[in-house]
Amino acid sequence: MIKNYISTFAALIGGMVSTIFGGWSAGMTTLVIFMAIDYISGIVVACVFHKSNKSASGAFESRAGWKGLVKKCFTLLFVLIAHRLDLALMETTGIEIAMHYIRDTVVIGFMVNELFSIVENAGLMGIPLPKIIIRAIEVLQSRADEAKVPGEKEDDEKEKVPFIEDAIYTLFLPKPLPPIASFAPNQGIFISSTSKILAPGLRLAVIHCPQTAYPLIKESLYGMQIAPPALMMQLFTRMILSGRFDEIRSLRIQDLEQRNQIFDEIIKDFKNTGDFHSNIT
Repeated sequence: MIKNYISTFAALIGGMVSTIFGGWSAGMTTLVIFMAIDYISGIVVACVFHKSNKSASGAFESRAGWKGLVKKCFTLLFVLIAHRLDLALMETTGIEIAMHYIRDTVVIGFMVNELFSIVENAGLMGIPLPKIIIRAIEVLQSRADEAKVPGEKEDDEKEKVPFIEDAIYTLFLPKPLPPIASFAPNQGIFISSTSKILAPGLRLAVIHCPQTAYPLIKESLYGMQIAPPALMMQLFTRMILSGRFDEIRSLRIQDLEQRNQIFDEIIKDFKNTGDFHSNIT
């Protein structure tokens, strides 16, 4: 009987907390886990290594521990504020945005802060940090820094027209030109494909878009039930991080050059009025 009461009470509390924060997403779970790791690692640094920068002696102090807990609680309060702002913006402005756009951006920002603190604690403990974690932190930080409030526009951007840049074959050039979207980052949507660049069986689309367009594109893909295969995403990510992407691209370019040479040899005795040569020479 007591077990049932405890289970019911825990379920009610969990449901209330989930409702207050607008649902319990993977980002929220990750943030709470990072907060716990940061707090525990801070205690280990103070109690075991006596290298804490939160106290003069480097040892653990209860006052510093309580301050840390208070900061964690206020972090969650700001996540709650962000969720309420999401709801308020949609109701008062009528802007069609993703349900948790501001909340998720705030969560990412706090995740980066917790990661920085965890990295600092790891350094004090003498633990070497893998480079992939540093890169992940940089990606998360750029996402948080570039985020804008939905509906926010600069005066000189109101009349600008968005465009889509289809750059599937651009990377076959020995020296690829910079994307047009890079000169108009708030207007251009850059798309490419791995099946044309790397291998026909690796079917992934790559999209880089302005931060303001991201929620709409995300919702559109979700509505069409389009999701990239997890295995292919993992393969493509590892190709980039390991440097294999550049190696395969170079081999593909060499293959195209050889094909062009064969083609030129076949048609050399034919009269043509167009340019049959590829840009790859």
